[in-house]
Amino acid sequence: MANYRHLGIADAAFIAGQNFSACQYQFVSAGSVAGEVVLATGTSAPMVLGIIQNSPSTGQEAQVRTYGFSKLVCDVDGSGCTLAWRNVIFCASDGQGQTASVTGCAVNAIYMDAAVTSGSVIAQVYLLPMAACFGSVS
Repeated sequence: MANYRHLGIADAAFIAGQNFSACQYQFVSAGSVAGEVVLATGTSAPMVLGIIQNSPSTGQEAQVRTYGFSKLVCDVDGSGCTLAWRNVIFCASDGQGQTASVTGCAVNAIYMDAAVTSGSVIAQVYLLPMAACFGSVS
């Protein structure tokens, strides 16, 4: 069982640019209006701002963790890449975390939970403050 940690870092408040009622603990990025966040869609969207901590409706306050430990919906992508302790995580096209399996992917977090070989899980990750590219998967 995971030991969820808290660094005393306050979540940032934004406005929900869409209905997040089914998107808690997924990656978000900047919306088209100042102060707005929308579900992140991987490398085809603006950089990930963080992980949404609540489940607001459109126009309500969205609490976003921008740095440190957080829960994140992660799933195994079917390419044989399991989720395991210290794997680097990137934002998939559905806002969920997946093991970064391609050189040059933007790394958004580090997986800090028990291994998962199939399906999806809400797991603990360490969210990096800015996405970084990596050269190889270890």
